[in-house]
Amino acid sequence: MNRKVFLAAAFTAGVVFAFIPSTVLADSSGWRGNDSDGWRYYTSETDYVQSDWEMITGNWYYFGEDGIALSDTWEMIDGKMYHFRSSGAMDRNKWIPYRDYGYELQEDIPDTPEHKQYAGKKMWRYVGDNGAAYTGWKKVDGKWYYFNTDEDYNPYADLVGYEGSDYGAMYYGWLEESDGSSYCFDGNGEYYRDCYLDWTYFNSTKEERSHRYCFDPDGRLHTGWKKDGTSWLYFHPYMYIGSFEIDGARYYFNYSGKMVTGWYDTGSYWVYARADGRLYHDEWARYNGDWYFFDIFGLMIRDITNYKIDGKYYDFNSKGICTNPYSGKTPSAGWFRSGGTYGELVYYNWLYFEEDGTLHKGWLELNGKKYYLNPDNGCMYQDDEQYIDGNRYVFNGNGEMVTGWYNLSINYGGKMRNVWVYAAPDGILSRNEWLSRGGNWYYFDGYYMVASKEHFCINGRYYDFDENGVCLNPHGDAA
Repeated sequence: MNRKVFLAAAFTAGVVFAFIPSTVLADSSGWRGNDSDGWRYYTSETDYVQSDWEMITGNWYYFGEDGIALSDTWEMIDGKMYHFRSSGAMDRNKWIPYRDYGYELQEDIPDTPEHKQYAGKKMWRYVGDNGAAYTGWKKVDGKWYYFNTDEDYNPYADLVGYEGSDYGAMYYGWLEESDGSSYCFDGNGEYYRDCYLDWTYFNSTKEERSHRYCFDPDGRLHTGWKKDGTSWLYFHPYMYIGSFEIDGARYYFNYSGKMVTGWYDTGSYWVYARADGRLYHDEWARYNGDWYFFDIFGLMIRDITNYKIDGKYYDFNSKGICTNPYSGKTPSAGWFRSGGTYGELVYYNWLYFEEDGTLHKGWLELNGKKYYLNPDNGCMYQDDEQYIDGNRYVFNGNGEMVTGWYNLSINYGGKMRNVWVYAAPDGILSRNEWLSRGGNWYYFDGYYMVASKEHFCINGRYYDFDENGVCLNPHGDAA
């Protein structure tokens, strides 16, 4: 059985032997012993019960291999867990705590009300009429609980040194059974059912996250569609909010989790849904005589020119209305600015078309300038560095291939940083090599010029560079 466990635990045990037999008969059968060494039950002058049960004056007792009666302890016998009182008599039909649940607040992650409900709780077992601790689903006093069925299951042993077994323990928190059914138990061990549950937690970066779950009348975590009043919700496993694809169709759910129909403003973009909730996505829609287009995410295209759809280019105003829905545009020879979207991001690209209308791809030389257009989609590289045919090149904001010195902005460890590069007349960047210019020496570590780095090691010797990248000791210092 797979289980999800999220709480830590601590264990404190104190066993007190206070075994008081009902009778002591030293001459033949009966109890013999003392509280320090334990008690045996003799069936004759010389024979006593060993590794077996014995009914004595209406109570069941169990005697170990040495014949000593178990007392004030839990014991696994023939695959079942039993509890024996300080008198040695087996307990029946009662709740029995056996250790602290041990909920502990983790110092590096904030606490939440959902987790706090387990603070200060005990681990409980319930022993039935035959004395064995319940396992699996059982009803006690009209309420259903789940009791652990795994003899070896103990999620806390490595954390707090608890070496006992949690077999038969009443369950807290989340449970996932082998058939995929999931349940959640509150701080009293009762499972949520026929209700919604808002569960808040903090992820590894201490960001708060909250999801709403739904439980069916039988307590199972609900997945799939659910009608709430006149609205439809979707859970998998928690309630969807936003744009999602379900069974090949796309839907949008507002901040209350309700599936939208008709026009809906997401806050950044508009979506448009049919009466059954299916969004228009990657397709045209006509409304009040005007044409609109929705991208693959179901977001309306707006305020963009030359948006490519099925080989033609269309313009959309700020309201999303297409201004040339029937004709589109077929680009003429030369440069052509095209727009597109990726989710909520709007971007533009430059394309180049030949006289015969074909889209140019690869290297392009015009008016003494060299450009490179993506071999897949024809989009011009600009303000970027690229590997092409095994060499690295840089293209400026106009898409022109750079030669000579160039100050490039790069993403370095999540932060933008300006670095200098040097490109030969053919555009190939200097890499892992020295460069002499104007009587000064420079070095490129990878493709970027080294500057203001004390004792930079190159081929076993150390060199110093000023803030302009000029080497201060071109002969280097020995290691």
